[in-house]
Amino acid sequence: MALPMTSNRRIVFVVMGSAVVTLLLCGTLHRRLDPTSAPAAADLGVVDEVFEVSLMQHQHRIISPLQPKADGLDLVEAAAPVPAVAESDVSTGGMAMLRGTMFNATMKAVEDAHAAGGSSTWESWIFRIAVQLIFGAMYYCVIVSKYPTKFEEYAVTAEAKALQNKDEINATCDTSCPNNFHAFCCSGPRAAHTFHSVGLLDYWAGCILMTLFPCCTLWLTNSCTDLNEKLGGEKRGFCMGCLCACLCSCCVIAQDAQTLDLITGAKTELFSVKLPPSV
Repeated sequence: MALPMTSNRRIVFVVMGSAVVTLLLCGTLHRRLDPTSAPAAADLGVVDEVFEVSLMQHQHRIISPLQPKADGLDLVEAAAPVPAVAESDVSTGGMAMLRGTMFNATMKAVEDAHAAGGSSTWESWIFRIAVQLIFGAMYYCVIVSKYPTKFEEYAVTAEAKALQNKDEINATCDTSCPNNFHAFCCSGPRAAHTFHSVGLLDYWAGCILMTLFPCCTLWLTNSCTDLNEKLGGEKRGFCMGCLCACLCSCCVIAQDAQTLDLITGAKTELFSVKLPPSV
């Protein structure tokens, strides 16, 4: 289905702009709420005091660094070995030097642990994108390419209107198992299928946007376009559309997918499409 290039570009630019603003706001909020992103001076004083107490308690033994917990992370191994110190070697200057060494080793371990966690987050995000795009290509070949076109020639059925008038969660109960599976397990390609079939957005543009910015894309298509109206429903309000896109996006996708099947008469299966007799 050929789509107007101007409409495609407008939707892409609006979604990407909204996604950038959302990412900036989330990043700022995360930095303000995450106490480990920039330890306060008071927190450093507490750690320093812990080490000083440990030194005083171990005056008659070989002194070794504690293994404290910082923000739920077990610092089992220090980042650098700390030499043992006997009681005779513990002077005021020696204690301060050892305390500083232990403190630096602990803070480095904290930083390394958080760096490892950040790397794991990026890897999982990249893996999700790769899986969505690969499945998107397979989904296009076995379903979208065979799905009925010329959506404007179909009339909105009473069943489609009734389904659109339900809330997203209840509508999911009236959605077929294949559509629910696609909506919950590969939401990007399934939503892009609906955008493409109703003439709102090209499949690949929708698939990429739903893979990179799923909530923003779903929010804007339901609140700022005529998607729901084409499916026999009403355009979502700005706040309600945002709430549904963020909290129950899979239900929104499943509802629209089942409505599309009811209008076209096609039946989406797991790996195929059952076309109506007239097609």
